[in-house]
Amino acid sequence: MKNVKKIIFILWVILVLSIQLYAKAIPNNRLNWMKVANIQTYTQIMFDFAQPIKKLKKKLNADKTQLTLFFPGTRLKNFKKKNVIKTLNTLKEKGLIENVTLHQKNKTKPVELTIKFAKYKPNSKKHKQKLLIKFSKIIDDTNKLILDIFDIDTLKAINKNNDTILHAYNYHTIVQYDTSQLFAFNQTRDQKKKVRIILDPGHGGTDSGAINSNGIKEKAIALSIARKTRRFLQKNGYTVMLTRNDDSTISLKERSELAAQLKADLFVSIHVNASPKRSTEESGIETYYLDNASLRYPKYVDTFVFINTPKNNRAIHRARTFFKTKNNQSQSLAQAIQTKLISLLRYKKIPIVNRGIKPETFQVLLRSNIPAALVEVGFITHPIETKRLLKNSYQNIIAHGICKGIKNYVRYSQ
Repeated sequence: MKNVKKIIFILWVILVLSIQLYAKAIPNNRLNWMKVANIQTYTQIMFDFAQPIKKLKKKLNADKTQLTLFFPGTRLKNFKKKNVIKTLNTLKEKGLIENVTLHQKNKTKPVELTIKFAKYKPNSKKHKQKLLIKFSKIIDDTNKLILDIFDIDTLKAINKNNDTILHAYNYHTIVQYDTSQLFAFNQTRDQKKKVRIILDPGHGGTDSGAINSNGIKEKAIALSIARKTRRFLQKNGYTVMLTRNDDSTISLKERSELAAQLKADLFVSIHVNASPKRSTEESGIETYYLDNASLRYPKYVDTFVFINTPKNNRAIHRARTFFKTKNNQSQSLAQAIQTKLISLLRYKKIPIVNRGIKPETFQVLLRSNIPAALVEVGFITHPIETKRLLKNSYQNIIAHGICKGIKNYVRYSQ
């Protein structure tokens, strides 16, 4: 009998130690931050993790109103529980959700995030949404999870059904825009004054951006060029606004929300580049547009879940088509700016390296509701380019080139 008790005790100890060792062996991923942004016609939720998100799973309850996301390899203590719940609860005011819970059964189980969406109520001004939740194929080398929640009017523009679209995917990039604004943009540009352009001078305030060995700051050059670009565009009859007109601190979320509030048609962010290794050899101009590679097979395989509404293949098709169209517009804007900038500099016989246009996943592009591009006007770490960028005459040339690129895009995209 004593031997049996000893054996049971030993097995119990082994089991406890095994569980502890297993718990320690589980990857301890950490949530860096999560944000909610209201961008004109949709709401964006973005999670950023320290490590790639692997084997993310989802579950929908029987009445299709409650979504649960399972995050393996994470622990609740590293999930910033209070901040996540507080931030997501702001969506209650929009009538999108009813409740949010975040818990973990034990250290060996994944963290569970459950979002209870509001039920469809046809006679309610607040709770009228029907949701289409779109997930990407989970790819192991990505650390962002992004959900885009669209209201009923947006999906009406994509499909004539009275639905709301929520696009959620786990990849290193995101692109989601309002198609009603896209089509309206093409229909109302018969006069230049109707084209509202947002120029975004990078960084500002406590965020200096890149700084070279002489203490020259990116934020000052970006603001100066943005102001000059605005002047050129205004002389050509366009309505132009800056996200900042002084050395103030503005978050990426505030920049995108400002563009939405002002109902802009185009968004162009102006920055100065820097070599990551502080090399003085890298130089040239390059322009970025949103990386939409995740929406192309084989990197991207999408699945759809419908909430408060039956499956609608037409809505799925229109949503897929929409992403491709929007990406093409941003790419065209980037190409127009890059081409005109380089050609103008070469016409002025100023030697310049054409670094071309490139896809990227900058947050300021991720949150854009309209065609958007980010132009790097030169390298602050390159001695010759820095001297040029500090001269008013050179800044005027750069500003003129950006202006010509925007004009060219508007002209040929009508």
